[in-house]
Amino acid sequence: MRYLIVIVKEKNYGAFCPDVPGCVAVGDTFEACKISMQEALAFHLEGDEILPVPHASPDDPELANDPNLIPVYVDVDIPNLAA
Repeated sequence: MRYLIVIVKEKNYGAFCPDVPGCVAVGDTFEACKISMQEALAFHLEGDEILPVPHASPDDPELANDPNLIPVYVDVDIPNLAA
């Protein structure tokens, strides 16, 4: 499943997913943060019977107008959906 995540550039990198409240990750680099967020999403969603439908958009004005917010799409493999 593909979700939009938002990576926040400050001293390090932090990330959140607008479609999955409460799921966050951090990393020392952009790529490390992105990978960490993919893993966090997979873990967070693994036990969910009903997955959140991805609907967030990088064109959202709150994202588009802040240069410290970097929207990125990631593919999330959810183990219980593999069968």
